Amino acid sequence: MNDNSDRMVKMNESKTPEQKITCACPRGHKLRGGPEMIGRQVRCPRCRDVFSFGYAIRESVSDTAVLRLLGDAPAPPPEPKSAVRARPCNKCGHAISPEATVCQHCNCYVGQLDTFFQQLHRSKPNPN
Repeated sequence: MNDNSDRMVKMNESKTPEQKITCACPRGHKLRGGPEMIGRQVRCPRCRDVFSFGYAIRESVSDTAVLRLLGDAPAPPPEPKSAVRARPCNKCGHAISPEATVCQHCNCYVGQLDTFFQQLHRSKPNPN
């Protein structure tokens, strides 16, 4: 026991109070000591248990606690609008919106064909 007692360190050997850290013995009693005591064998003055002085091991953090710390994620940016299909003007050939009735380039009336007329135009056989 003499060898073991030689390695024992008294808790009052720390010189600067601002450098003290707090550690708990295996039975939960809190002890304070300097950073030079980390890893050394010490005896708790209350329960007399011998243990290795060091930082207290913290419990692992749960997934829920991590999510609370991170907070809500920002909303994703809106998806870009799909490219608007354009059709050529019958007179000048510039691209115009399919819903447009007047070409903005040449001011020609282009109108909108009903679905029936569009299908009729496509199904018409070529006169050649």
